[in-house]
Amino acid sequence: EIYHYFACDKLLYASERPIWSEQLFRDTRDFYHEFVEDDDTPITGLFRSTYQANEDVYDMSQNAVPYLSGGEKGRGLKAARDIKEGDVIFKSTNNTIIFNDGHTMRKFLFAMNGRFSDPGMVCDILIWAWVQDMEGEIPFAGVVDLDNGNLLNDYALEAYYGDSQEKIQNYSANIRCNGTALNCYASKDIAMGEELLGNYADFVSHYSWTSLGL
Repeated sequence: EIYHYFACDKLLYASERPIWSEQLFRDTRDFYHEFVEDDDTPITGLFRSTYQANEDVYDMSQNAVPYLSGGEKGRGLKAARDIKEGDVIFKSTNNTIIFNDGHTMRKFLFAMNGRFSDPGMVCDILIWAWVQDMEGEIPFAGVVDLDNGNLLNDYALEAYYGDSQEKIQNYSANIRCNGTALNCYASKDIAMGEELLGNYADFVSHYSWTSLGL
């Protein structure tokens, strides 16, 4: 419903969406902190309605760089260096934002739409966000990274846009993520310039947006 309200089909697919600059991410994170200060949603148990995953800082640019595919797939990530199996690629940080209820997430999106001149930014957040099983007092939460970590594509998406049956069969995730802390590591050796592909099933609770109230 909210996806259609902001006309995201038109905004996302009428033309190629740009890669966000670091300044734009910084402005969005600053706006998020302003939003939290003004948010009056009641606390649920031990948790605010929205909060940062942790206080960690991690520079993922040493491992991954954003790129434009020039096709239907849109944006993605490529390896910034030769990566060895088992290397940590990225993880949840203070840029990872968690929403414990759909009402607060909806308020943030509307407030963001009122602050920034580009209406496509809200749609970017919507396609980057996911619902995750938090395995605790809050069963499901909406999560989004306010950095380039959100550009990790699912390997099945790459297979979907493959141009041959052989290409489709050869695709698999080279990044795997585990736990609610969302630590993501290389599941095989990855050459510099190779696209980083995850498996959304590692952390996404599919079909749970209604459980969150969205």
